[in-house]
Amino acid sequence: MRLWDFHGGIHPEENKQQSVQQALVKAPLPKQVVLPLQQHIGAPAEPLVSVGDTVKTGQLIAQADDFISANIHASISGTVTAIDERPIPHASGMSDLCIVIESDGQDDWVKLEPIADWQNADSETLLNAIARAGIVGMGGAGFPTAVKARIREQHTIDTLVINAAECEPYITADDMAMRTYPERLIQGVQILSQLVKPSRCLIGIEDNKPEAIKALHSATKDTDIDVVVVPTKYPSGGEKQLIQILTGREVPSGGLPADIGVICQNVGTAIAIAKAVILGEPLISRITTLTGNAMTRRQNVDVRLGTPINELLDFAGFNAALASRLIMGGPMMGFTLTSDRLPVVKTTNCLLAPTSQEFPDPEPESPCIRCGMCEQACPAELLPQQLHWFAKAEEFEKAQLFNLFDCIECGACSYVCPSSIPLVQYYRFAKTEIHKEQEEAKKAERAKIRFEQRQARLEREEAEKIAARNARMAAAAAKSAAAKAAAPATSGASPVTQGLAQGLDEAAAKKLKIQRAAATVALKKAEKALTEAALDSNASPDNKAILEANHKAAQEKLAAIDQQLNGGAQAKTQAGANPQPAVATNPNGLDDAALKKLKIQRAAASVALKKTEKALAEATDENRVQLEATFKAAQDKVSDIEQQLGIASAQPASNEQSVAAPSADQEKILKQAKIAAAASKAAMKKAEKALVHAQSIGDTDEIAAKEAAIVTAKANAEKAADKLAALQGVTPKAPAAASHSASDATPETDLAAKQEKALKQAKIIVAATRTALKKAKKALAEAQDSKDPEAIKAQQAVVERCKTKFTGAEQTLAQLTSSDVC
Repeated sequence: MRLWDFHGGIHPEENKQQSVQQALVKAPLPKQVVLPLQQHIGAPAEPLVSVGDTVKTGQLIAQADDFISANIHASISGTVTAIDERPIPHASGMSDLCIVIESDGQDDWVKLEPIADWQNADSETLLNAIARAGIVGMGGAGFPTAVKARIREQHTIDTLVINAAECEPYITADDMAMRTYPERLIQGVQILSQLVKPSRCLIGIEDNKPEAIKALHSATKDTDIDVVVVPTKYPSGGEKQLIQILTGREVPSGGLPADIGVICQNVGTAIAIAKAVILGEPLISRITTLTGNAMTRRQNVDVRLGTPINELLDFAGFNAALASRLIMGGPMMGFTLTSDRLPVVKTTNCLLAPTSQEFPDPEPESPCIRCGMCEQACPAELLPQQLHWFAKAEEFEKAQLFNLFDCIECGACSYVCPSSIPLVQYYRFAKTEIHKEQEEAKKAERAKIRFEQRQARLEREEAEKIAARNARMAAAAAKSAAAKAAAPATSGASPVTQGLAQGLDEAAAKKLKIQRAAATVALKKAEKALTEAALDSNASPDNKAILEANHKAAQEKLAAIDQQLNGGAQAKTQAGANPQPAVATNPNGLDDAALKKLKIQRAAASVALKKTEKALAEATDENRVQLEATFKAAQDKVSDIEQQLGIASAQPASNEQSVAAPSADQEKILKQAKIAAAASKAAMKKAEKALVHAQSIGDTDEIAAKEAAIVTAKANAEKAADKLAALQGVTPKAPAAASHSASDATPETDLAAKQEKALKQAKIIVAATRTALKKAKKALAEAQDSKDPEAIKAQQAVVERCKTKFTGAEQTLAQLTSSDVC
């Protein structure tokens, strides 16, 4: 038959003879397998087992979780010991969720369910068997085969192509499979023909596999399957390139082979299909090439999925000292593994361990010289040089315009590049980034759709509520009119009911009630803003005036709404008493608005007084006089406002009351007096502590200043205590230190109290001077480390002074202690 050619291509050294000298063998049963849940394109499988479960060989342990997904089966019998994240074979070194099974050494299989009369089985039965077996593309892509086999449902297929080219150097897995299982391969092709129903079936194989060609001719002797031998050229095993060679048709950019009536399957995939349908075996093993001069036993092995790669390397006699790297796949499209502790997966067709002579380290990347050799070698007829620049500059939109995703990553461009530019790595990076951007765009679009749907739902619900409310209002209005005609309105009703009596229907009265609630909230906000402005010393008078006007307007609006609700009529009492005024007043003529304004001013003045008290308690000598004046002014302001408020709020006592209970204002004044007394005591204690510190230092001026501060603090404390006692209506108490009254005090008790106080101060001074001496010694040690003579001399003087003070303090303490004992 006629053959065509594709653009570009290269002829690298094949090195296939290394691994075909020995027959295909089964690898030893592994002691443990690690089975990733995503060994295929699409969604990962969902685990069906738990840690501790016992499984058999061929048992389904993870089920496909989406349309594009694949089942995972146990490749050995044993116990599930872990389900966790493990490193997997991937160019990026990523990890994935894996099921770990510890072997029991028995290799006990589950009962298999083959299809007995598969030649007459319907398509759905065959497709279900393929899907149950978890078969994916074995050539390296890993696309679920059952999904690909359904392509007939959307496309008309006239040609089925079996890809037996295996153009990648070193790899001979398909070659040995065709030599060993030619009949099984033909059975798999016949099952695919039943599903696809093509008019012709072609097996494309390169002319460098004479033994496999002979085996296929013998196996297809009485069938309508054609074995087509094609010239050896890399990458003739690419799906699109092989289709072009055999049919002369070109797959369109961004399209699929099915778009031109062709479907392509791999040799390993066809054999797995035959095993699944005829024998009922799921995909639990695959043929893998072990090759490279760093191995002493180079051959193809049938290995269980999940087998640790290091066990396979031990079987092949791997010498790590000779290997330059470890590659999964071939030298053109494979990737370097970061570890040999990774598992074999469904797409592992080769493990290559070359020596440094086979694979020397790549030359350093040099600038592109624009020779055009990459364009001549590209089988997809792209412009690799332009794609390289776009990927390097992260101009991904331009890379897509130049058909980046038509690149099959065959590596032909990198192979011929004289500048040693790793072009494929740049293309992979660009594809990954574009996929990320597309995923983000999809997420954003989904979020937008959800938001729009939510908005539409809320608008629909709001419209339904409005319609229901209007219906209720209409019904209520009709009912109100009927009630009004039946009976007269009653007096003493609520404002809403009175509004109805004055001619308002229920809907209007309800609307006024809602407006009243809103006006109440607005009034509270205005009061809050006015209070905050009163507390802010930096607030301008104009702003305060505006806030007061807003507060008054809010009050007037609330009163107007109340008047509308009352219908402008005065409420009558049950006995027909005199009318109640609209705004209550007190005996002094102040209305509620004036009283509320006074209360707001009192709250602001109280807060200012508290702030001044706190500042006075923490004040230094420099600003104490000013703060005391501020504190006195704040106290006077609070007293003045409270006096006005007390007069305005005063009510005549009833004849029955003999003793008036304290008002809320009086309680507040008493509380403020207590706070002031506590603050003055705290200030006095702080002043005493400062005096002790000054005495420990020995600064005469500082001691005098602190003693004066103590006098002032004591005076303030006594004044605050007297005021508190006056408010409480009790006689001021004697100092807390005395256990009896002042009239009972004697000179002896006064002397004992003074001695006790002096002893306490002496102890404090000793502790302070001891601390100062330790700090001085530490500073001297640091000066000695720096070897600065001047600093050492200065610190020695400080140490001597501290020693003198400490000695004097200890002597004073000893004298006081001995006199106290005496």
